[in-house]
Amino acid sequence: MRERQRPRRDFYQICAETYGGTELSGLGITNYDATSQVYHPAASPWNIVRSSIDTVVAKIGKNKPKPTFLTDRGDYKMRRKAKNLERFIDGIFYQIEMYRRAIPILRDACAFGTGIMSLYRRGDKIHAERVFPWEMIMDIADCRYGNPQNVYLVRWVDKSVLAEMFPEHEGSIYTANITTDDVDHVTDYEAAADRVLVTEAWHLPSGPEADDGRHSCIIEGVTLVDEGYTKNYFPFAFLRYKEPIAGFWGNGLGEELQGWQQEINITSERVQQAHYMVGGGIWLVPDGADIVDTELTNGIGMLIHHKPGMPPQYINPEPVHQETYQYLKDLGDFAMKYSGISAMSAQSTKPAGITAAKALQTLDDVETERFNLVGTNYEKFFMDCCDQIVDLAKEIGEEFPDFSVRAPFRKAAINIDWSDVNMERDSFVMQVWPTNLLAKTPAARLQQVQDLFSAGILDRASMLRLLDAPDLNGEDDLASAARDICDEQIDQMMDADPDDAEASYVYPEPYQDLIYALHSAQNHYNLGRLQGAAEANLALLRRYMGDCQRLLTMQNPPPPPANPIQAPMPGVGPTPVVGAPMAPPPMPGAPLPGAMPQAGPPPMPGDAPPQPALGIPPQQ
Repeated sequence: MRERQRPRRDFYQICAETYGGTELSGLGITNYDATSQVYHPAASPWNIVRSSIDTVVAKIGKNKPKPTFLTDRGDYKMRRKAKNLERFIDGIFYQIEMYRRAIPILRDACAFGTGIMSLYRRGDKIHAERVFPWEMIMDIADCRYGNPQNVYLVRWVDKSVLAEMFPEHEGSIYTANITTDDVDHVTDYEAAADRVLVTEAWHLPSGPEADDGRHSCIIEGVTLVDEGYTKNYFPFAFLRYKEPIAGFWGNGLGEELQGWQQEINITSERVQQAHYMVGGGIWLVPDGADIVDTELTNGIGMLIHHKPGMPPQYINPEPVHQETYQYLKDLGDFAMKYSGISAMSAQSTKPAGITAAKALQTLDDVETERFNLVGTNYEKFFMDCCDQIVDLAKEIGEEFPDFSVRAPFRKAAINIDWSDVNMERDSFVMQVWPTNLLAKTPAARLQQVQDLFSAGILDRASMLRLLDAPDLNGEDDLASAARDICDEQIDQMMDADPDDAEASYVYPEPYQDLIYALHSAQNHYNLGRLQGAAEANLALLRRYMGDCQRLLTMQNPPPPPANPIQAPMPGVGPTPVVGAPMAPPPMPGAPLPGAMPQAGPPPMPGDAPPQPALGIPPQQ
């Protein structure tokens, strides 16, 4: 099987050479490096393949897909668990540097057609590694319809690492042969690398109830692992640039542009040779002239002898026709257009006459449509990775009950236990969204946020948060602090254990944004009722809203009844008292003086009796 797939390995070598612009001796343990044996400089300065691939990687890779979990009409507790599961996955992504590791996988998909990531666990840690497509072998007939039952991974592993994983076979590992003849056409010249060739194989179960799945791992003469395999997928996430018509391996952008690149190389070489030949000028010297050749040349140009009768003459003809230069230029432009890449993306230049940020964003969106399928495959790649991470987390949770992950949350980090987010696989549906639907350029982003702010959809605090400018982070922290503390208080009460909910109650303070706290608690209360939140948690919110209402009443007491004898005429304001101090201006977010406070929610069974708010309520 390995010998039959050598042409595919040669194809991958050509793709690597086309992208790198230089020749390679092989794809083995050392000869993959262009400088490992004999360095060959770049053959052409017009590397359209590399420029196109780098542009697509930058365009698609700037998106950071975020998996989200949706419950099937779950109650409030189940939905909160799904939300925390999203944060748990965020923590795993941060731990394994998922977004950084996905970029080389995307580049492999563009250059070779298929990018591969291996996801596995070692102890209580989840790991992610890049796999080269030529390291994976599949039977051609088995993967005809794109769903093979068997996969073989052949790669080099450090002997000390392998001995640490399988200490019972340490002796056989260190004495294993490291010949490379069976892997590459060219034998690697370095034998100092203390590595061994490991072949790992997977066979998927034949059906949901079948027990014929198998996983094996071997080196020369030794079987390291031979165990059953119950999962219905291989432990790899695959990313294809384009789906093939038949078979498993995808079609890449480098493959599409190889014909263009070859024509560019041929034309460029002809132009180069023409300039070397006549680019330095030509001296026409008659035969028999008393002229020494070395006096007429300094290494640039050439000497041509002709019949006597004419004086020496210097000419400088045009190396190639102007149409040849234009043809070479058009080849690059046509190749970019063929792949769907505009000059704005490839050269980071804006079209003439386009200055508005919104117009530039519109042009970028139009170009993005060309790569919509690539972007969809990129998002599905993240969903496949997330699926496998959830299964790996279940395995770790069974072996390590205290398994937890540090996850980013509101510009801080929180610890999330797997036992608190573990859900049955059929109880949720996974979707993927980009982390930010706004534009990436500062000008276009500012214009979008300003439009939303002008329409009244965003307030000032949300506007500062969405701008995400480094010099505005401090202002954003200050502007959102009053709301963040209210949200944390409400989350703490809604996440409390219903059997001990009273201990989780948090008193509001008069220094908070009480109006926002009252409205946010009311929204969470209504949402909790719709989603079946526990009555004990709802009672905490009713008590919280009552305390907020009382504090608002203390800050803005109702005005005393007016004296009917000294009542002003209709339309005339009250006469100010001479010498009386002026009232201070209202605080930001506080209601206008004299405004009647809204009535609080009616008490429900189980609520604590209202307590008079005297000064600052006690803190817990």
